[in-house]
Amino acid sequence: MAASDPIESARLRRWLEREHRTRLEAETIAERALLDLYERQREVEFLQRISTAANEATSVEAAIQRALDEVCAYTGWPIGHAYLATTDRPQDLVPTTLWHLDEPERFVTFRTVTEATRFPPGIGLPGRVFLEQKPAWIVDVRNDDNFPRAKAAHDIQVRGAFGFPLMIGDEVVGVLEFFSDVTRQSDEAILKIMRHVGVQLGRVIERARAGEALRRSQAQLLQAQKMEAVGRLAGGVAHDFNNILGVILGYGEMALNELAATHPAQARVRETIRAAERAATLTRQLLAFSRKQVFEPRVFDLNALLVDMDRMLRRLIGEDIELITLAAPQLSPVKADPGQIEQVLMNLVVNARDAMPRGGRVTIETADIVLDEECSRQHVSMEPGHYVMLAVTDTGVGMTAEVQARIFEPFFTTKEPGKGTGLGLATAYGIIKQSGGWIWVSSRCGHGTTFKIYLRRVEGAPERLASGDVGSVPRGSETVLVVEDEPPVRELVRESLEWLGYHVLVACAADEAEQTARGGHPIDLLITDVVLPGYGGREVAKRLCGLNPGLKVLYMSGYTDDAIVRQGDLESGAALLQKPFGVAALALRVRQVLDGPERKPAFRS
Repeated sequence: MAASDPIESARLRRWLEREHRTRLEAETIAERALLDLYERQREVEFLQRISTAANEATSVEAAIQRALDEVCAYTGWPIGHAYLATTDRPQDLVPTTLWHLDEPERFVTFRTVTEATRFPPGIGLPGRVFLEQKPAWIVDVRNDDNFPRAKAAHDIQVRGAFGFPLMIGDEVVGVLEFFSDVTRQSDEAILKIMRHVGVQLGRVIERARAGEALRRSQAQLLQAQKMEAVGRLAGGVAHDFNNILGVILGYGEMALNELAATHPAQARVRETIRAAERAATLTRQLLAFSRKQVFEPRVFDLNALLVDMDRMLRRLIGEDIELITLAAPQLSPVKADPGQIEQVLMNLVVNARDAMPRGGRVTIETADIVLDEECSRQHVSMEPGHYVMLAVTDTGVGMTAEVQARIFEPFFTTKEPGKGTGLGLATAYGIIKQSGGWIWVSSRCGHGTTFKIYLRRVEGAPERLASGDVGSVPRGSETVLVVEDEPPVRELVRESLEWLGYHVLVACAADEAEQTARGGHPIDLLITDVVLPGYGGREVAKRLCGLNPGLKVLYMSGYTDDAIVRQGDLESGAALLQKPFGVAALALRVRQVLDGPERKPAFRS
């Protein structure tokens, strides 16, 4: 029995050792399980705090700031910083002023360097995260070849670093980066958690973008409605004012021709006519803004128009401003009034010149553009499709958002009193809208301005642009019936035509005109206002052409033929004379109609 004691003792000792190891292993497993449970609980609580921050944040900045604080608290890392991608240049990461700094005074230099650095894709920690679209870890930034801020980091003893992307679907919209003062081995668990954080913050940015897009659309819609209301008012005022100006111009021209060259009243009459012409120019600009002026649309090439205008534009801007033209080869034609588009281009170039008092550069560019649904959503009322773009960019002082919101309003100007009427850009807006196109402006203070015009691309060969010479005032002896309800305008047209040698009959309404035509007078030409009491000008022409199939017709109106056609008042191609007009314009248009080819007028039933 005694001999077996050592054996039993050894067995007992081994059993006790096994039990002790088993107990230690069980305790270790339990401790690990508790630690894992604790870590999981920390993860859950951390993600819950991030989720709460994302849902409760009143802005993107507030959500990101809360995330920086929470990540630093969770990891124990002292520095956190955010980069965001810009909406106009999504490939460009811009440093923000959003930080978490445990010791702000210590990190001043590193912060200054960081906020002054932009990282293109692949460069530096933010650029690497941006390009790879996934978290990245740096054990020690001193040994990393792709860390441009290494010197600033070394000075404050920054060592470890990691960053992760803020994601909207497959798009990186920002990067958060964090730094430690000790080297840290890559922790996949942390990087995995940060992926979730990046998605949560991406949703915040996505909501903010959607809200901003909605606000922008609402603002554009309100602006469009305001412009339409102002345009209707301006058009109505200008149309009525044209009748008054027409009388002044007509009688002024006749008086000037009847006065001897040495008569002392000659200079006064000339000044009266010039003043009336300046006023007529203002009314034309108002009508252009309200899209109610006469257009002569043609199919033409914008590049050819730029070539014709090049010398004039260079004289317009002066020697201290460089003019660059970037014309797209084989540009598609557009259909508009070339003269009106010239006016738009001149207005934009003058506006650019005035924005560069110390010189600069104006770039005029043309291109064929296809606008998709996304572009249509960004610009209210603009339809997707094929367009020709005309852009005018300057390197001037730029504009604030408040100025941009009012830039197309008539009489709005930032220029000194006497330096501008405030109608140049309003005129451009009206012309482009009436041409079936769109005009947009983008600008930043100190970074210049770009106006972009989009005109519908059309099929067909462009017409050759050429200017005609009116020559001497033509006269005649035919019989003309004038139908106009405004007595001053009616008398002006009568006296002007009689002065030109015509036999003139007058009527103030449709019934009187028909009675005159049935009275046996042979009438060669009917001149009628479009808008008359009772029956309109179209009905007058229809009835009189029924009595005299060979009758020629000339309409008078302060509104565009296109607007009248859309309202069903006239057939497309009808001869139209825009108010206000002088004797010379009336004489030329009358002879054009009388001497034109025989054509039986067509009327809608």
